[in-house]
Amino acid sequence: MREKFHASLEGNIRTLAFGLPRLGPNREYKRLLEAYWQGSLPREEFLQALEDLEGLRMATYREHVDLYPAGELSLYDPMLDLAVALGVYPVEPFDLEGYYALARGKGALPLRKWFGTNYHYLVPRLPEKPRYTPRRGFFPYPVGQKTPGSAEGLPTLLGPYTLLRLAQNPPERVEDHLEALVEAYAELLEPFAGTLFLLQEPALGLDGVERDLPHLLKAYAALAKRVPLVLLSYYLPPASEVVRSLANLPLRGLGVFPVGEALPKLPPGMALVLGVVEGQGVWRTHLLALGGILPLLEGQEVWLAPKAPLFHLPWRVDEPLPKALEGRLAFAVERLQELSLLKELLTDGQGPAGHLEAATSPSRAYQAARAWYTPPPAWELHPSPPPPS
Repeated sequence: MREKFHASLEGNIRTLAFGLPRLGPNREYKRLLEAYWQGSLPREEFLQALEDLEGLRMATYREHVDLYPAGELSLYDPMLDLAVALGVYPVEPFDLEGYYALARGKGALPLRKWFGTNYHYLVPRLPEKPRYTPRRGFFPYPVGQKTPGSAEGLPTLLGPYTLLRLAQNPPERVEDHLEALVEAYAELLEPFAGTLFLLQEPALGLDGVERDLPHLLKAYAALAKRVPLVLLSYYLPPASEVVRSLANLPLRGLGVFPVGEALPKLPPGMALVLGVVEGQGVWRTHLLALGGILPLLEGQEVWLAPKAPLFHLPWRVDEPLPKALEGRLAFAVERLQELSLLKELLTDGQGPAGHLEAATSPSRAYQAARAWYTPPPAWELHPSPPPPS
């Protein structure tokens, strides 16, 4: 039975990560921005330093996971990048003064919390008439990329529905803007025909999506004709009707985190992007306790992923820790390591039964997973009761 199950996993499990902190391991991003704004770092040196930081991020992904985005490193804010790339604001490619005028100073766009997290985003204002003029020079990043599609990794963008729902002036009828946005996205996607494309739509978990669903399905189907589309939604569980409808689209991959209900069986050719490690929490994952994912693996292509973008976490655990925390924390790089170890755990030849319960001859991956996890400290597992009111 183990051999049969293992054979069904061969070539069917990959790892995908996204959102590796752009801050860098030593807060390089913050220092570069501040130095450029203060005038102590020339423009070309600033852009080159961002290129170097992006190279470090890509190398970190490449070391641990199979699939990862290209183009995550923003000049400041991904929502502003998207608005500029779609021509919402008349900023020419690499007009840094024009770009940063929208991010700071008297003319800055307002800030709003990003889906209730501690992150904020710049809130764009949509044009009154749904007209968008794509500017390919602002997409994709890495920052100084000269040839579209030359970077490794999956090109990525926030999706049109997230833009519409999170704008200063969300339209009453999303269909009024969606058709124009699909055309604009299609133009941005044109250089990537045949390339896996990661579309991130966290707004699919918001209330009211069912009302807009027919128009969204039409939009995603149109984009999926241009590129092999991987659609991700995270933070909030979409309604079951939404998930079932998305599963019927001609997508290359679908990920919905958290899963409100059991995911439907996806059709052949569509990968299930499965959130298995935390993107916001900091405790290590008990990989040997993930037996619940096993029924999802057999006969289906699965990409193991974090449940949210990793930018909510620090870069890595590399400083001396109090005794109570040693071996218990996992930040962004550790999450990549967990994904890699879980893939090895599931595909190393023993079969899942040998991994998720005591094995007679435990594999290297089993032993590594067992050594990896230390339960959170008692004060985290059993927090003090709230004071009496």
